[in-house]
Amino acid sequence: MKYLGVENGNSKAAIAYSKSHIVLPIGSTSADVDKNKNVVHIKTTTKSSTIKKKQKPPEKHKTDDKGTSKPTLAPGEFEPVINFSVSKSLKDLVTSKSLNIMKKIMITAGVHKITITSTLRTVQKQVDAMYANMQSKGIQSQLNYYAAAGRDVVKAGVAAGGNDLAKAKEVKSAMVNKVINLQESGRLVSRHCVSEKMYATRNVFDISTHLSTDKSIQLAFDKALTDYARDNDDFKYISPFKHAGEPAFHVEIEQ
Repeated sequence: MKYLGVENGNSKAAIAYSKSHIVLPIGSTSADVDKNKNVVHIKTTTKSSTIKKKQKPPEKHKTDDKGTSKPTLAPGEFEPVINFSVSKSLKDLVTSKSLNIMKKIMITAGVHKITITSTLRTVQKQVDAMYANMQSKGIQSQLNYYAAAGRDVVKAGVAAGGNDLAKAKEVKSAMVNKVINLQESGRLVSRHCVSEKMYATRNVFDISTHLSTDKSIQLAFDKALTDYARDNDDFKYISPFKHAGEPAFHVEIEQ
């Protein structure tokens, strides 16, 4: 047992030492002891039937930027992505409840990615949106789309010059003043244009219709939104395909 650090030992001592100090490689079939020479012979094999295959290490859990673990997706499943084209401060006003509902609807429709283009609006932003729709969809479409307060704002714009681009500044100024006057009297022009406190109780946002060049995907998303609104009283949806004055997928979710 010279090579094990034991000299002049008897065979029993050698065997005991080898049992407690020698670890056989994986797949080894035997270890014989030559008692006369106090030498331990280790025999190994490389037969595939006796060697265990190395197991693949478990996949590490993926986490998001907040350290929350992401679920492992099965083949065919996907994690919906919601992008924003508004400032971070406006993006942060949209609650996790609203985002989770939208992701459910996206999965139902097979829509992988959407972009939210508008959330809470200032009076100026609200007028900019209304004026842009007057230009792109026509004044009548906006008169048909809005309730009484919104129609009053559009009419104020028409009186100041309507769609005459040379009078755009005057038109928008007249519309802004009208919105302010209506708000002071307690009349709501748009649920986009409210206080942050009110927005926190009812998230309102627009989703771009350019989520796919495939019209069938747009229609599938429209149907999923329509179905969800039908089955949930805290969810309101206005379809761009059914309302000429609406340029986006318009969603309202009570919190």
